[in-house]
Amino acid sequence: MVDILGILGTLKGKVLDASHYDLLEHAYRLQQENVTQLKENNAALRESNGLLREDLLKSKDQLAALERELAALREKIQAVARDEKPIDLSEKARAILLWMVKHDLSSFYDSQLHQARLGSKLEIETAIDELEAAKLIDVSGYGSTGTHYFLTDAGKRFVLTMTPQLAG
Repeated sequence: MVDILGILGTLKGKVLDASHYDLLEHAYRLQQENVTQLKENNAALRESNGLLREDLLKSKDQLAALERELAALREKIQAVARDEKPIDLSEKARAILLWMVKHDLSSFYDSQLHQARLGSKLEIETAIDELEAAKLIDVSGYGSTGTHYFLTDAGKRFVLTMTPQLAG
Protein backbone atom coordinates (compact mmCIF):
# COMPACT_ATOMS: atom_id res chain seq x y z
CA MET A 1 0.00 0.00 0.00
CA VAL A 2 1.35 3.37 -0.97
CA ASP A 3 2.38 5.51 1.96
CA ILE A 4 -0.59 7.85 1.75
CA LEU A 5 0.26 9.56 5.01
CA GLY A 6 3.69 10.42 3.61
CA ILE A 7 2.11 11.92 0.49
CA LEU A 8 -0.37 13.86 2.62
CA GLY A 9 2.52 15.12 4.79
CA THR A 10 4.25 16.61 1.76
CA LEU A 11 1.02 18.30 0.73
CA LYS A 12 0.39 19.70 4.21
CA GLY A 13 0.72 23.43 4.16
CA LYS A 14 1.00 23.52 0.35
CA VAL A 15 -2.39 22.25 -0.84
CA LEU A 16 -4.05 21.11 2.43
CA ASP A 17 -4.55 23.17 5.50
CA ALA A 18 -3.84 21.58 8.90
CA SER A 19 -7.48 20.77 9.75
CA HIS A 20 -8.12 18.95 6.45
CA TYR A 21 -4.83 17.14 6.81
CA ASP A 22 -5.79 15.96 10.33
CA LEU A 23 -9.18 14.71 9.06
CA LEU A 24 -7.62 12.84 6.15
CA GLU A 25 -4.84 11.46 8.34
CA HIS A 26 -7.38 10.17 10.88
CA ALA A 27 -9.52 8.57 8.12
CA TYR A 28 -6.53 6.80 6.55
CA ARG A 29 -5.27 5.58 9.94
CA LEU A 30 -8.71 4.08 10.64
CA GLN A 31 -8.73 2.53 7.18
CA GLN A 32 -5.26 1.07 7.78
CA GLU A 33 -6.44 -0.40 11.12
CA ASN A 34 -9.47 -1.90 9.37
CA VAL A 35 -7.25 -3.47 6.68
CA THR A 36 -4.97 -4.90 9.37
CA GLN A 37 -7.95 -6.30 11.28
CA LEU A 38 -9.39 -7.81 8.07
CA LYS A 39 -6.06 -9.51 7.32
CA GLU A 40 -5.99 -10.98 10.85
CA ASN A 41 -9.59 -12.15 10.50
CA ASN A 42 -8.80 -13.68 7.12
CA ALA A 43 -5.83 -15.57 8.59
CA ALA A 44 -8.00 -16.82 11.46
CA LEU A 45 -10.68 -17.97 9.00
CA ARG A 46 -8.09 -19.81 6.90
CA GLU A 47 -6.86 -21.60 10.03
CA SER A 48 -10.43 -22.42 11.09
CA ASN A 49 -11.25 -23.75 7.62
CA GLY A 50 -8.15 -25.93 7.73
CA LEU A 51 -9.22 -27.38 11.08
CA LEU A 52 -12.75 -27.94 9.80
CA ARG A 53 -11.39 -29.72 6.72
CA GLU A 54 -9.34 -31.99 8.98
CA ASP A 55 -12.41 -32.73 11.11
CA LEU A 56 -14.44 -33.41 7.97
CA LEU A 57 -11.84 -35.86 6.68
CA LYS A 58 -11.74 -37.63 10.05
CA SER A 59 -15.54 -37.79 10.13
CA LYS A 60 -15.65 -39.18 6.59
CA ASP A 61 -13.09 -41.83 7.53
CA GLN A 62 -15.08 -42.74 10.64
CA LEU A 63 -18.29 -42.89 8.61
CA ALA A 64 -16.66 -45.14 6.03
CA ALA A 65 -15.39 -47.45 8.79
CA LEU A 66 -18.83 -47.57 10.42
CA GLU A 67 -20.48 -48.27 7.06
CA ARG A 68 -18.06 -51.16 6.47
CA GLU A 69 -18.78 -52.50 9.96
CA LEU A 70 -22.52 -52.18 9.40
CA ALA A 71 -22.28 -53.99 6.06
CA ALA A 72 -20.32 -56.80 7.72
CA LEU A 73 -22.90 -57.08 10.51
CA ARG A 74 -25.77 -57.13 8.02
CA GLU A 75 -23.99 -59.87 6.11
CA LYS A 76 -23.57 -61.87 9.32
CA ILE A 77 -27.26 -61.45 10.18
CA GLN A 78 -28.28 -62.57 6.72
CA ALA A 79 -25.89 -65.53 6.92
CA VAL A 80 -27.37 -66.56 10.26
CA ALA A 81 -30.88 -66.19 8.88
CA ARG A 82 -29.96 -68.28 5.79
CA ASP A 83 -28.18 -70.96 7.83
CA GLU A 84 -31.00 -71.48 10.28
CA LYS A 85 -33.95 -73.41 9.07
CA PRO A 86 -37.08 -71.31 9.06
CA ILE A 87 -39.18 -71.69 12.15
CA ASP A 88 -42.79 -72.47 11.39
CA LEU A 89 -44.86 -70.89 14.16
CA SER A 90 -48.53 -71.14 14.88
CA GLU A 91 -50.79 -68.14 14.53
CA LYS A 92 -50.89 -67.59 18.32
CA ALA A 93 -47.09 -67.82 18.67
CA ARG A 94 -46.73 -65.26 15.86
CA ALA A 95 -49.34 -63.10 17.60
CA ILE A 96 -47.28 -63.09 20.81
CA LEU A 97 -44.12 -62.05 18.95
CA LEU A 98 -46.01 -59.38 17.02
CA TRP A 99 -47.46 -58.10 20.29
CA MET A 100 -43.92 -57.88 21.71
CA VAL A 101 -42.71 -55.97 18.65
CA LYS A 102 -45.72 -53.66 18.73
CA HIS A 103 -45.10 -52.83 22.39
CA ASP A 104 -41.29 -52.74 21.99
CA LEU A 105 -40.74 -55.44 24.60
CA SER A 106 -37.96 -57.97 25.01
CA SER A 107 -39.59 -59.61 28.02
CA PHE A 108 -43.11 -60.06 29.39
CA TYR A 109 -45.24 -61.71 32.04
CA ASP A 110 -47.75 -64.31 30.92
CA SER A 111 -50.42 -62.28 32.72
CA GLN A 112 -49.79 -59.44 30.25
CA LEU A 113 -50.71 -61.76 27.39
CA HIS A 114 -53.95 -62.70 29.13
CA GLN A 115 -54.74 -59.02 29.75
CA ALA A 116 -54.04 -58.26 26.07
CA ARG A 117 -56.58 -60.96 25.20
CA LEU A 118 -54.33 -62.68 22.69
CA GLY A 119 -56.26 -65.87 23.12
CA SER A 120 -57.66 -68.26 25.69
CA LYS A 121 -55.47 -69.36 28.58
CA LEU A 122 -54.86 -72.72 26.90
CA GLU A 123 -54.00 -71.09 23.54
CA ILE A 124 -51.55 -68.69 25.17
CA GLU A 125 -49.89 -71.44 27.21
CA THR A 126 -49.58 -73.62 24.08
CA ALA A 127 -48.06 -70.73 22.12
CA ILE A 128 -45.61 -70.00 24.96
CA ASP A 129 -44.62 -73.68 25.03
CA GLU A 130 -44.08 -73.54 21.25
CA LEU A 131 -41.88 -70.43 21.54
CA GLU A 132 -39.89 -72.06 24.36
CA ALA A 133 -39.43 -75.26 22.31
CA ALA A 134 -38.14 -73.15 19.40
CA LYS A 135 -35.74 -71.53 21.91
CA LEU A 136 -37.08 -68.06 21.05
CA ILE A 137 -38.13 -67.29 24.64
CA ASP A 138 -37.08 -68.58 28.03
CA VAL A 139 -38.24 -68.24 31.63
CA SER A 140 -36.42 -65.70 33.76
CA GLY A 141 -38.45 -66.11 36.92
CA TYR A 142 -41.76 -66.49 38.66
CA GLY A 143 -43.55 -63.78 40.56
CA SER A 144 -46.86 -62.62 41.89
CA THR A 145 -47.82 -61.31 38.42
CA GLY A 146 -47.05 -64.65 36.75
CA THR A 147 -44.19 -66.23 34.91
CA HIS A 148 -41.65 -63.83 33.42
CA TYR A 149 -40.32 -64.68 29.95
CA PHE A 150 -37.59 -63.01 27.90
CA LEU A 151 -36.48 -63.18 24.28
CA THR A 152 -33.36 -65.29 23.88
CA ASP A 153 -30.60 -64.12 21.55
CA ALA A 154 -32.06 -66.43 18.91
CA GLY A 155 -35.48 -64.90 19.59
CA LYS A 156 -34.14 -61.38 19.15
CA ARG A 157 -32.48 -62.36 15.86
CA PHE A 158 -35.66 -64.06 14.75
CA VAL A 159 -37.80 -61.04 15.53
CA LEU A 160 -35.34 -58.63 13.88
CA THR A 161 -34.74 -60.66 10.73
CA MET A 162 -38.12 -62.28 10.29
CA THR A 163 -40.57 -59.51 11.24
CA PRO A 164 -42.07 -59.39 7.71
CA GLN A 165 -42.65 -63.17 7.89
CA LEU A 166 -44.35 -62.84 11.28
CA ALA A 167 -47.05 -60.67 9.76
CA GLY A 168 -47.66 -63.25 7.00
